[in-house]
Amino acid sequence: MSNLLLENFINEINSRRNAAITEAFNKRMEIIKNKISRIDSIVSKHNEDSETSNYKYLKAEVVENGFKTEVDNRSYFQLMSNNRPVFSVKDKFSYFNVVFVLSKRIKTWVENKQYANNGYEETTHEIYTVDTMENIEKEIMLRTKAEINNVFDMYLNRVVGMVAKIDYCSTVAKCDISTFDLKGYPTTKILIATENKTECEIRTSVKWNCSKYGKIFGQYPTTIHNITKNGNATQGNIFEITSDNFNAIWTEFKAHEKNTKVNRQIANLEKEISDLNSDEKRNPKYVAHQTKLKNKRIEKLQSQLVNVRQFRDVGQSLIREVA
Repeated sequence: MSNLLLENFINEINSRRNAAITEAFNKRMEIIKNKISRIDSIVSKHNEDSETSNYKYLKAEVVENGFKTEVDNRSYFQLMSNNRPVFSVKDKFSYFNVVFVLSKRIKTWVENKQYANNGYEETTHEIYTVDTMENIEKEIMLRTKAEINNVFDMYLNRVVGMVAKIDYCSTVAKCDISTFDLKGYPTTKILIATENKTECEIRTSVKWNCSKYGKIFGQYPTTIHNITKNGNATQGNIFEITSDNFNAIWTEFKAHEKNTKVNRQIANLEKEISDLNSDEKRNPKYVAHQTKLKNKRIEKLQSQLVNVRQFRDVGQSLIREVA
């Protein structure tokens, strides 16, 4: 696979980043502005719920450009003995810490409190006001960019890694994006063709699952479909079908994967040694002892490296250069 072919593919994916960032940013700002415009009704509904619920609610009231809310003053021991949730109106606002700023703490003097000699000032209420829209938009854009870029980087690493494996078995001659959609994560169908006349589709999708602890999480499977060889449909391992000498090539590839993992461990140990030696507050004897131990581990890891032919890296370096 030529670097130019893969570079074009990466550039095409990256060209969709800004649109994805803008779309996510606009949706988030729409929700935030809607909540800000409904502060009165949100606070009112929160107080109504507190009258009918068996759980404790922190009462709130509307103030100019924000609201005032009670503070949960339970001690650590009370929290440990009764960990029932306490609901605050703050929970009703998306990105609360971005949208609101703490304007004032209202305190009162508490006498004869346990564990206090002569009493102390205790915060009873806090007043929150809406930050400037300029600050809100700036922070939301920063967060959105970081999240979307992380998603696209993860997608590129996953797909390019798959393409690189196919290319290692037989040089990829075509890498075209057939379909592209964004469902929080890029879902695509990519058409691949190799020099030895193998063709297939690489599909990415999103699946939402629930863990045994009740937490919702996403899975992003990358799968191979519609494999053909010399125009004939076939089934089996794409790498074995694509390769003209699968056993030799796959053995080398797995050896390279092992070397990559071992080299990563060596690099981490070398960084730990560097950090130890750059910390002037450390005891020199401790530094010398730890350095000696880590060097022994590095020697052991180096002995595990496998001597294989140079692997043709057509993916990861380009992601760093182009993305």
